[in-house]
Amino acid sequence: MPHLISIREGKPERQKPAQASINDKDGFRMRAACVCCRTRDEEEVLLVSSLGGSGWIIPGGKVDPNEVDNQAGSAVREAREEAGVIGKLGRCLGVFENTERGHRTRVFVMYVERLQPEGEWAESMRLRKWFTVREAKELLRVNKPNHAKYLEELGLTRSA
Repeated sequence: MPHLISIREGKPERQKPAQASINDKDGFRMRAACVCCRTRDEEEVLLVSSLGGSGWIIPGGKVDPNEVDNQAGSAVREAREEAGVIGKLGRCLGVFENTERGHRTRVFVMYVERLQPEGEWAESMRLRKWFTVREAKELLRVNKPNHAKYLEELGLTRSA
């Protein structure tokens, strides 16, 4: 299926093709995401621009049918597709429910080893930028309050 291209702020923007949703036993769409940390001290996180133009987001998306039993793999795939991140998977931060949108997202920590060069990852039309956890929480609280909760949990579960 061809990808639709549009231009936003001088950068091409691809619209993702429609995918089938996988629902859990309660009917919630299954999603997975990675909080991508620059180092193991977890003081900076990578955010990417949303395709919908609503600002910055944590990389994540739908669990593919072949990933139902490996949602960690789904989270790694989403981080690579949306942010060009290559790294080591850390702990699971939990499952975050969004009743308004009808989905549950299993969120993991990823320690970034390297970023793929500009233009070389699947959704490289997205912008990506490092933020302190505090800055990222403030940005996300406005448009993506559930994503801000991921960062609150990151702080609560960080080892001393």
